[in-house]
Amino acid sequence: MRKIAIVLGILFYLTGCKSQLETSKESGQGRPDFSLDITTTPCYGKCPVYTLSIDNDLKVVYKGIMNTDLKGTFSNQLSQEQLNLILTNLDRSGFWNWKGNYDVEGVQDFPTKTLEVNYGKKSHKVRSRVGGPANFNPLLDDIQEIISQNPYKKQ
Repeated sequence: MRKIAIVLGILFYLTGCKSQLETSKESGQGRPDFSLDITTTPCYGKCPVYTLSIDNDLKVVYKGIMNTDLKGTFSNQLSQEQLNLILTNLDRSGFWNWKGNYDVEGVQDFPTKTLEVNYGKKSHKVRSRVGGPANFNPLLDDIQEIISQNPYKKQ
């Protein structure tokens, strides 16, 4: 009886894996769903204000709003290798374990930077204005450096 339960358990497991893999293949991804969004807000000075989004098809859309080198809407396409680098940087930085909000009441002249990532069943959003993790800004810089390896096209 115990052997039958084990065999049935293995069959259910394999059936579940197969249907999940078929879903990924049907959608053309071959990987878990992914999206990433970065937003920044203004300050009283020359802080860059922009949004950057990566969708599930790895299309990047950058909107330079104020105090940025690129002004307007631009796009490019990430490769799977670039996505892997971004995911590695997220893991190494500890992003998935950070608190959701870093701020100090009464502080006004700092921009808010938000990074939201959805990958498979993982979903996390970190908003940092003051007192965030020491490697938050370097992580944003690393992500942008990886993305900027591909030329942007003006929309």
